[in-house]
Amino acid sequence: MRIIGYTFLGLLTIALIILIPFGFIWSVNTLFNLSIAYTLKTWGASLILLILIGNAGTSIKRKSNTISLETNEKKCCRAK
Repeated sequence: MRIIGYTFLGLLTIALIILIPFGFIWSVNTLFNLSIAYTLKTWGASLILLILIGNAGTSIKRKSNTISLETNEKKCCRAK
């Protein structure tokens, strides 16, 4: 039963990867009244554009290779 679920999930993922760029081209054509053709070239360009737009808000945080020393010492306060 799990094989069927994984197969369905894989096929759904592949279908979405294929169909989402066409949906993007359709929406741009509709919104801006353009005549962009549905070709493999425009599909690839829209896929790349969607990937770049999707990654625009993300960042990779890397830990530095240095060791940071944390101390439990209390900081000195001003004398009253």
